[in-house]
Amino acid sequence: MVLFIGHSSAIRLLRSLEDFEGIRATRAMPSPKDVPALPKSFGESSPLAALPRPLEVVVLSGKTRSQSKQFHNNIWKLPDRAPCFLSFESGVYLSNPEFCFVQLARSCSIIDLIKLGFELCGTYRIDPASPIGFRPAQPLSSTEAIDRFIGKMHGKVPQKAKAAVRYVRDGSASPMETCLALLLGLPARYGGYGLGVPEMNAKVPIHAKYGKRTTYREYHCDLYWSEQNVAIEYNSREFHVNELAVERDASRINNLKAAGVETLAVTRAHVADHGKFDAIAHSAASLMGKRIRIAYADIDERRMSLRKQLFSRDPWC
Repeated sequence: MVLFIGHSSAIRLLRSLEDFEGIRATRAMPSPKDVPALPKSFGESSPLAALPRPLEVVVLSGKTRSQSKQFHNNIWKLPDRAPCFLSFESGVYLSNPEFCFVQLARSCSIIDLIKLGFELCGTYRIDPASPIGFRPAQPLSSTEAIDRFIGKMHGKVPQKAKAAVRYVRDGSASPMETCLALLLGLPARYGGYGLGVPEMNAKVPIHAKYGKRTTYREYHCDLYWSEQNVAIEYNSREFHVNELAVERDASRINNLKAAGVETLAVTRAHVADHGKFDAIAHSAASLMGKRIRIAYADIDERRMSLRKQLFSRDPWC
């Protein structure tokens, strides 16, 4: 048996991994003679056993399609000199994160694809089993790696993948940080406020001249627009905080402001309420010296549509 797993099946497996220990990149490719075939059963410990059917698999041509209802065949013409797969189990290969990003551009919306890019390049993984819907994890990829892979695919890449990766950033620590960045940063045509997608959890050094005003020599800001020196700190603990946490968050924001970094605090309540969030967006724009322009008569509908897409479960949960 030789299986080359891709698309939504591969994303589910990638999300289940704690790390890449024991998993290596490989130049293995589907053979023109390989027709996917499942063994009679998987071991209970194999992550493959829990995947929804049909399994998404990668084949080279219509001649190597499996006729089994256990599979959904995806035909890809692959680059000659770019590793596209990870060696997962004996005889089982898994599309690497960059290839998954390109594959899913065929079927999902550009907003879902951008969200996926943030997750692949961030420090969290969507996890339906978690009480909060995600868990901390090491990045699976980076914007540089996705860009490099797209370049090696030449003309075989869906245009949606090229468009989406422009808005992906490394370093997001949670789905809510991702949503906040995209609501504020995406262009108005997508329903965003057009402030530019910020850096995520960026290291912001504090100049020595502010030494007496601040506690630390550098901070990591949740969202940071470096050209305008504006930061947004997202407080996810508003409903279950202790006094020490409140004091720490307040001190952090005060220190950033004292060091010349214009800083806004945003809570879940701000993000959930369209009116409150609109006020936050205009405050951020004012700090940046920008104006939020109403470029479309249906801008409210576009913003509500973006919210719905960002806060809905993705198609691969």
